[in-house]
Amino acid sequence: MTKLDKRLHTFYIYLKDHYRSISYSLLILVGIVFSLLLPDIILRSKIGIEINSLLSPLLFTLSWIFLLIGIMILLKKRTRMILYGVVVVLTNITVILQDLFLNGQGKMSQVEDFLTVFSLKEFTVHTDVVIAIFISLILMIITIWLLKKQEEYPLDHYQKIYVILTTIILVGFCKGSATTLLGPEMISKTNKVVDPNLYEKNTYLARQDITKMMNISGVYEETYQSICEWLRKEYEKRNLEE
Repeated sequence: MTKLDKRLHTFYIYLKDHYRSISYSLLILVGIVFSLLLPDIILRSKIGIEINSLLSPLLFTLSWIFLLIGIMILLKKRTRMILYGVVVVLTNITVILQDLFLNGQGKMSQVEDFLTVFSLKEFTVHTDVVIAIFISLILMIITIWLLKKQEEYPLDHYQKIYVILTTIILVGFCKGSATTLLGPEMISKTNKVVDPNLYEKNTYLARQDITKMMNISGVYEETYQSICEWLRKEYEKRNLEE
């Protein structure tokens, strides 16, 4: 038996012994990705997915999904299940609220304005958004069940370092590629248009149009930027009061 045959035989034995664990891991990975990706795609489809910014929101969303997966791997099973469930539920709540704002006022809103949803005159949610959220929640339940069934293997220090480095590389690659695809900043951070004739792609830096930002950056990136801006405003407000 050659060295190659021995390696193939060893790999076959490994797959045979760990078939169940590998199957669970792959199904969990698919469940996490699709349960978080589906609401984002459906919401952006309501405002029209632009071809020239098709990949950037997908890459932004994947960067956040990879970050979540990396954190989940480092956590214990119970905490992992709770974190994943909370993220999916909060994501779907955000999608419902943004769709309500889109139907009620013709545009989306920042996180700090979510409480004003009660002042909307029209409370309607698109049917396909409801279906997408339902599928997302079903996938979440199945994934949590698989996580519960999955055997827990404690990671040593080297494995934890490997997970952290892999997560940083994946997140950095996706986010960097998304920013590069958006092109140079065409609106300055002072909200001054550099060239009105240019296609305003990178508006998520200036935060002039939340609806457009959602279209080019996705639910997770836009929500993160919105939360950061809200915290910055609160910090500045407190400094002025003091």
